[in-house]
Amino acid sequence: MKKYNLIVATIISALALSACSYGEGEYGVFLSYDGDLEDLSDYKTVVIDAQYFDKEDIEDFKEQVLIYT
Repeated sequence: MKKYNLIVATIISALALSACSYGEGEYGVFLSYDGDLEDLSDYKTVVIDAQYFDKEDIEDFKEQVLIYT
């Protein structure tokens, strides 16, 4: 019975890990991120904690990303 539980736990863990990596680069969630917004330009969708950026920073980032897509 213990062997069966280990196999089931392994399969569930593998499925959970593969689901987490699906669509890598599609979106990123960055809380408490105060780095350079240009570093996030590889993502299609970005969620940031905007307390570290002003409106101008975010608008500049959006314009820059639109130029490269």
